[in-house]
Formats: sequence, structure tokens, C-alpha cells
Amino acid sequence: ERRLNFSMSTLRDLIITRQAQRPILLDLLLEFTHSKNLVIRENSIGICLKLHEHEEFKTAIEVVHN
Repeated sequence: ERRLNFSMSTLRDLIITRQAQRPILLDLLLEFTHSKNLVIRENSIGICLKLHEHEEFKTAIEVVHN
């Protein structure tokens, strides 16, 4: 579980810092929101919600999600 938290926070950091890869990374994060593993699903949903609070990511998440 500790590795999962580290991996998910790394993915979040990459989404924040790597604009060129952002659509691909957001798509990966959104795929995790449908995981059968409850810990992965809850962690990724939490990250999506936090990112969605910022205008910079809101549109990107909504476009990728649709």
C-alpha cells in the first residue's frame, strides 16, 4: 500500500509538471478510477477530485473524461 501511495503521488506530480504528457497521464489516472481494487480506485478518485478543484486541470479532466 505504501508503494501504491508513492506511485499515485508520482503520477499526480507528473500530471502537474508534464504538460505535454498530461492528456495521456490523466487518461491513465481516470482508468484507475474504475479499478476493481478499492484502494487504487479511492486513491485515484481522490487525486482526480483534488486536481479538478484547480481551473488549470478542470477542463483537461472533463475533456478526457468525456
